[in-house]
Amino acid sequence: MEQKPVKREKLNIKPSSDSQGKRNIKQAPKKKSSSYSANKKAFEKCAKLWPRIFNISEPRPLSLRIRDVLIEDAENKGYEVSRTELFCALFWMTKTHQYLTAIVNGRYRYDLSNQVAGMVTADQKTQAKEALYKIPRHIRTPKKKVFKNNRNGNPAGNRNRNGNGNGNGNGNKHTNIASQKPRINKRPSQTPSAAS
Repeated sequence: MEQKPVKREKLNIKPSSDSQGKRNIKQAPKKKSSSYSANKKAFEKCAKLWPRIFNISEPRPLSLRIRDVLIEDAENKGYEVSRTELFCALFWMTKTHQYLTAIVNGRYRYDLSNQVAGMVTADQKTQAKEALYKIPRHIRTPKKKVFKNNRNGNPAGNRNRNGNGNGNGNGNKHTNIASQKPRINKRPSQTPSAAS
């Protein structure tokens, strides 16, 4: 009995690397683009030169055409900042959720000398709200800190490491800070004969 070789064409077996590859391979997280990092570096450079303007922790709405004012100021003071770096820094800052919330909640725009330079219009506020809506929720709302409890039900942390919550750190749960004796560094007394 001779066996005939099986042909692939008759069995309709086709190697499908595409379908298997998609099922088994997990997608790597997206890397931030090089333009994002370049814009952030430009922002950090400008934040060193103008900390009041490029303040991300407490941003204020900036006046319109502030880029031209910053370029003049950089030329007058001799700062080594290019126009594109200023543009990238302002672009990066004005797209952050902190700045957009400052536009939505703010009423006035401020110039380089921190003086009121104009008002935030209703159209600008609605544009800022729309831009905020496009930012993913996990970015625009910070995570709430969750404090875990240890076995005794006390909040975990360095202060409560020994479990009694008084923070004396000596490891003995039954002693109070008031009952501890202060440490005194005693040196051996030197006799005149030993000193000479």
